[in-house]
Amino acid sequence: MAAGLAFIVLCFFAGGTAGTTAGIAVRESAERANHLIFLSAIVWVPGLVVAIAGLRLWIVNTRRGEPVLRWAIADLAIMLTLIGILWADVTQGAAP
Repeated sequence: MAAGLAFIVLCFFAGGTAGTTAGIAVRESAERANHLIFLSAIVWVPGLVVAIAGLRLWIVNTRRGEPVLRWAIADLAIMLTLIGILWADVTQGAAP
């Protein structure tokens, strides 16, 4: 559940970053705005793959009666890492 919530946060953050980049371009360069759009896409795609793989593993392991906690922890760790990468880049280039 936490991994799914982290993916939703990643979607909102990546979409919000890409969606508001037009406003960012007013106070920063067009190159920076394009970089943020590209980074949002690059971070979101692996997040989607990990979310789908995690969901599939959860379904398969639940049907087999195997533990799912380690997959959920790994999924959550990857999602938090992706959110951290995007957050670090967005805040690094923020205007004071």
